[in-house]
Amino acid sequence: MVTLNEETPVNGVRMSFAGVFGFICHHSKLERITYMISLFLRILFGVSKYNFIDHEICNSRNRKGYYIMGPTIDQYIVANCLYTIDEFNILYRGWDKPKLKIEADEKFNEMDITVRIGYPFKQNAHYTAGESARIKKAQKINHDLYIAQRDFKIEVKYLKNWISSANTRAASKNWSVFQQDFDWLMDEIDNDKAGKVAFVIGWFNCVDSFSQLIQLGTGNGAYPLADERKRRYFPFLEANKVPVYTKDLKYCYKKAYMELPLDLISSKYKGIYRCMFIGEEKDKFHFAIYF
Repeated sequence: MVTLNEETPVNGVRMSFAGVFGFICHHSKLERITYMISLFLRILFGVSKYNFIDHEICNSRNRKGYYIMGPTIDQYIVANCLYTIDEFNILYRGWDKPKLKIEADEKFNEMDITVRIGYPFKQNAHYTAGESARIKKAQKINHDLYIAQRDFKIEVKYLKNWISSANTRAASKNWSVFQQDFDWLMDEIDNDKAGKVAFVIGWFNCVDSFSQLIQLGTGNGAYPLADERKRRYFPFLEANKVPVYTKDLKYCYKKAYMELPLDLISSKYKGIYRCMFIGEEKDKFHFAIYF
């Protein structure tokens, strides 16, 4: 997939065969034709105005005007997520959802998932959990993984429930925690870090409704109306009735493994942000990747 970097200028022709070949192999016929026309015009005329595919089919943008070939952060993470899903499918084969729910809530935490995402990076992965507390006057570090070799920053959230005040396993993290991470990601992308930053959410496929794990309602209560602003962050969820209550939101597995644009309700964020839902109905674990 095409990305941007500071090694090869837009109006230069030092573009690797591997990068071109990779793009051709992983895109539709129309996108390949568009890309080859754009590449031909760059080589022939050497001007950046023919860089018209960057905002349409690329993961990355760079306002400095540089153009390179190479893998982006989402391509690495997708592979890592698939390894993790395969692991859990083997480990929990035959488990029903109630049994898996207890395992998910009692035996796993965020670091367990972060380590699995970072493991394929081997010694290149630096885990930043807790660094803000160790560094005096430091601001919160909004990423759990840093891959220096690629300058990748990855924030991870694991969805689970805790015992609530009503003594039921229904409590979940406040929405503000997720909003902070979404804001961090979009700020980074808007500051020319597209292709270098990602926010990953992971959870066990152990509940009947996604909203049991994350607060998507407009208020409190067992069955609140779905908050449209929050829904826009999860384009892989759908409902077949109006009005939409949180319990009505279901996974649209047809959208899995597709780059889904985020159509946000926001006066601040107007950039290009994407989401990919990783998982199938039979899988024991799901991911949502934002980049």
